Amino acid sequence: AGRVKILLINRRSADVFGVASVEELRGNLARNVCPEAWPTLRDEFVALAQGKTSFAGEVAAIDAGGGKRFLDITVTVQPGHEAMLDRVVVTFADITDRRREEGARKESEERYRKLVELSPDAIIVHVDGSVVFANRAAAVLMGAEHAEAVLGRKVLEFVHPDSQPLVTERIRRMALGEPMQLVEQKWLRFDGS
Repeated sequence: AGRVKILLINRRSADVFGVASVEELRGNLARNVCPEAWPTLRDEFVALAQGKTSFAGEVAAIDAGGGKRFLDITVTVQPGHEAMLDRVVVTFADITDRRREEGARKESEERYRKLVELSPDAIIVHVDGSVVFANRAAAVLMGAEHAEAVLGRKVLEFVHPDSQPLVTERIRRMALGEPMQLVEQKWLRFDGS
C-alpha cells in the first residue's frame, strides 16, 4: 500500500463511499475494501505484477457509514506502464441496488417455490406437452413414488382418453392467452388406472 499513490478520484467516487470529500476518500481508500475482498484483489494485483494487464469483477466495499456496497470494478494498466505498474486506472460502477434487487427476487422466488412444492393441491407444469414440474401432491395423486418420476413425460399420458379432446383444446386456448375456468377432467394414475 506504501507504493500506491492515488492521483485522481472523481466526486462520484466520494459520493458512493459516503465521504464528504475526495481527499477523505484518497487518504482512506484501503479501509473501504471489505476484508473478504482482499484475497481476490491481492491475487489480481500479483497477476498484474506478473504481466497481466487488466482484470474485472465484483468487489465488496464499505462506505463511510459502515454499510456494504457492491462494486463492478475494472483495473487496467496503462500501455507503456506494465513494467512499473505506475499508471493503473480503476473504474467502478456501484451495483449495490442491483445486487439487493437480485437478492430480494431470489428470496421471493424461493418462497414461491416452497409454496408451490408444499401446496396440498396437485400442481403440474408442462411445456410443449412435456411435464417440467410436478409437486409432491401431484405425485401422490398420480400414484408416483416421487415428483421427479413424472418429469419429462407427456402430459397427455396422464389424461383419460375421454378427457383428451377437452384438455388438448384447453391447452391450445391457454397458449393463446385465454383465461380458463376450472372444469372436471378424468386423469390416469401412474399405473394407468
